[in-house]
Amino acid sequence: SRESFNWAYANPAPPTCCAPFSASADDGIIGGHVGAQWQFNHILLGVEAATIQFLDVSTTSKPGCISGGTQACQMTAQPIYTYGGRLGWAWNKWLFYGSGGGAQGTVDTQLVNATGVAFDHTNRPTYRGWYAGFGAEYVLAQSGFVDVIGGLEYQHIDLGTQYNASSADNFSPSPPGVNGRNVALKDDLVRVRVSLKINPLSR
Repeated sequence: SRESFNWAYANPAPPTCCAPFSASADDGIIGGHVGAQWQFNHILLGVEAATIQFLDVSTTSKPGCISGGTQACQMTAQPIYTYGGRLGWAWNKWLFYGSGGGAQGTVDTQLVNATGVAFDHTNRPTYRGWYAGFGAEYVLAQSGFVDVIGGLEYQHIDLGTQYNASSADNFSPSPPGVNGRNVALKDDLVRVRVSLKINPLSR
């Protein structure tokens, strides 16, 4: 998974202190999913909800993210939830599909000084956006009750931009606050999936 953030102060003071900047990091993920699907000849329709938990949760810029300072800017993505549909083509033991829908999560931002102490936390607003992707699945094992299915999937998640109110401003808007920031989050992930298909529910 590659998380990409963009950080821009809403009301910097002085205006020249804090230019917008971006940071990205490659993280491991783990999660779960649940859903249902229906097959009509070779065409498959499905719905699915999933959760994505980042294993290496923080993306930290290099010191000096604020001009003239020694502190680093740190962004942490909390679990992201996706919910949507899939449309696919089934052939023999293979399924090829596209998927898309809504996404939701939270982001926490803070500054970290030269000694590693965090300060200037934000209020962890809820982000709502969208996702789209594609993938392939293959039936690894079959039985009368359950099938084991393996898959490989790519997803792009865009949670948009939200205002993060700062504790240094008593969580006020900017203006009058000068530490609140607009933070955007996108994520591109490739994941291996293992699913259990309960056959009585598919008949």
